[in-house]
Amino acid sequence: MGDTTTTTTTDDEDQPPTSKRHLSSSSSISDHRPLPNIPFDIVAKILLNLPVKSLLRFKSTCKSWNEFISDPQFAKDHLRASASDPNPNRNRFLVTFKTLRINNESQPYLRDYSISSVLDGSVATAAPARNKFPCLESRTKFLCGSCDGMICMATNPSWPIVWNPSTGKFKELPPVSAADGGLVYGFGYDHIGDGYKVVATLDLSNIRLAANRNDYQFDNFVYTLGTDSWRQIHGFAGLVVKDSSGKFVNGTLNWLACDANNLAVVRVLSLDLATEQYQTLIITPVEGRPDIEVRWLRSAVLKGCLCIVAERDMVADYFVMKEYGNAGSWTLMFRIPYANVLPEFFSFHMAPIWVSEEGDEILLAYLGMLSVYSTRNGGSFKAAGIGLFRGSMLAAAYTETLMSPS
Repeated sequence: MGDTTTTTTTDDEDQPPTSKRHLSSSSSISDHRPLPNIPFDIVAKILLNLPVKSLLRFKSTCKSWNEFISDPQFAKDHLRASASDPNPNRNRFLVTFKTLRINNESQPYLRDYSISSVLDGSVATAAPARNKFPCLESRTKFLCGSCDGMICMATNPSWPIVWNPSTGKFKELPPVSAADGGLVYGFGYDHIGDGYKVVATLDLSNIRLAANRNDYQFDNFVYTLGTDSWRQIHGFAGLVVKDSSGKFVNGTLNWLACDANNLAVVRVLSLDLATEQYQTLIITPVEGRPDIEVRWLRSAVLKGCLCIVAERDMVADYFVMKEYGNAGSWTLMFRIPYANVLPEFFSFHMAPIWVSEEGDEILLAYLGMLSVYSTRNGGSFKAAGIGLFRGSMLAAAYTETLMSPS
């Protein structure tokens, strides 16, 4: 694996755009009447509101359209337009899973679905994947996060890849330096430096065998897309990272971490991607609540906010930090009783993937299964239309964009 940027092509991209196809003699255009001369600034506004699938096809319409749509500035403008577009068809989620071993063999899968197909029950007839990831030779071991339509993932623990599922473009990063220990990744955008960064936290200690917890050692590396190498940055002390990936919120990456001297004390470890400085000033929503006996904590991102899931007894509470950095802004978004889950599935960690614009439906992943929980009618689950995978599964939500990993 080298440091390369590659483009794959979807089946839809192989089809010529409508303007290129042969028109029959009955077509109105065959009358040889000239097409209206539309000012290009109006054309540009129209293109900004089209989905990525259409834009990729229209690149072959003419040279000027190809250059315009391929311009990185157009990708940024289209990203901003998409962010304000409530159309749920632009919201998708990626699922990677591997079936249980049969005869010492297992089959990896990578599937891509629209959020709307889950909500309206049409996912059963939807295409399982619009383009397969060419480097997926085994199950993705890490889904390290999504940002602006790009997903950071890794099939090898020390070799991450940044991929845009909508365009098929991906970039293989070089291996992390001296990756002999456990790795935890994060992926996000530095708004000051105007660049995307992958962060790798490398655990150099044997935590279980360490005689002195103050001797825990972590190396921290940053890779900025468009460069050729990892840079080592200052790390943090006295904490043990619990999360498998950093959650990108408000220009920062966030991980749940334990106090090295008291593993029962959990904090949110935050890295500012602009300054590349860590801080641990954010407390969890259950901090200082002796009345709540939490069995498990996990982090996520919902509606652009940091989310903490606190599982206790037969209930899971889903808190969101409405104002990032303000511990007083933790708000309970969902309370899901496990009694509403089929008995064979209860008491398993339900990871949140996406929440509706109205905030009344949440897509969850647990036990290789996807389900939608609705607060309507007293709270209930409905199947997502995607069958039980019978194996390990990872999932990440994203919005279709033209942003390039290069």
